[in-house]
Amino acid sequence: GMDVAYASEFVDGQAELRVLRGDGESFGMREGMSVPVEYTYCQRVLEGRLPNLMPDVRGDERSASMPASQAADIGAFATVPITLSDGQLYGTLCAASHAAQPSLEHRDLQFLHVFARIVADQIERDRQLENVRALELRAGATSTLLAALGARDGYTGEHSQAVLELAARVAARLGLDEAAVD
Repeated sequence: GMDVAYASEFVDGQAELRVLRGDGESFGMREGMSVPVEYTYCQRVLEGRLPNLMPDVRGDERSASMPASQAADIGAFATVPITLSDGQLYGTLCAASHAAQPSLEHRDLQFLHVFARIVADQIERDRQLENVRALELRAGATSTLLAALGARDGYTGEHSQAVLELAARVAARLGLDEAAVD
């Protein structure tokens, strides 16, 4: 029953809207825009100054007086943090409506928490894939350099390959993970 839902990422004091669904235009929002975190409901919720679930924003003096409430004509709001498995705060998952939503309950907030966990898991999978691709690119570049060295000077190429293998064995023996060894 909400008019808009979005996921934001906190970057350098800004809440950047990564995904936005619904009628963002009527709230003055668009995917990719940034807002200073200090002006958001999300920041106040994270600081404990506002509740996660506000079925009637206009009925609560703490939220009714915020510039965002009036500028975007917000009647109801819900937000939960998107927290990665290492405890890092990524951003927030939010939903808003122009009209008050007295039917919003704790179960709706629980649903948002579950959904935020799913979003966090997907963010972490995407980051892991990016890391794997970067490692594969570096490994390919290293192999290309070694091949070029071997073609130019056989001894230097063989010596470089031996040093690379020794370094990898030392790193493994030190207990470094596979990514660090690579």
